Amino acid sequence: LLVTDGNSNFGSNLGDVALFAAKLNATVNAISLTPKEKDTGVSIMGPSKTMADVDNTFTIVLNRVGHKDMVHLTVTLDGQTLIDEDTAEPAKEITQKLPEGYHQITARISGDDYFTENNIFYKTVKVVPKPRILYVSEKESPMKTLVTELYQVDSVSSIPSNLKDYYAI
Repeated sequence: LLVTDGNSNFGSNLGDVALFAAKLNATVNAISLTPKEKDTGVSIMGPSKTMADVDNTFTIVLNRVGHKDMVHLTVTLDGQTLIDEDTAEPAKEITQKLPEGYHQITARISGDDYFTENNIFYKTVKVVPKPRILYVSEKESPMKTLVTELYQVDSVSSIPSNLKDYYAI
């Protein structure tokens, strides 16, 4: 017996389960349920650990049941408001460069809603410094431009004797 809401969060998707059931000659039945109440929940998808001064994309997801009405969405980063608007969209994206340390993103919704427990979501993001790498080359290369975006780069023409300060060479 498999009971599901039809959403696949991990593992096999519903189509694969149906194919497997057909292979076993098993019967699959579906019941269409109508919600008794209208509800919206909010969540934040994005990295929980990242590097300093790198663009990070966070997606604020609005999960609606029984309606597509507007809700008021407020998103703050360390107490500073990033979004404060009425929306009917299922998701909003924000892109932020964060300094080193810990940061809190809060998403809050208000509107005609049944469950209040899913109207606020907190996400903590740990931001670490860029790893230090050693770039060894006798001349300039486009590769240096690429690695400089993600790492703290020390550029030399020959390998030094002490390499303990470097994450990679």
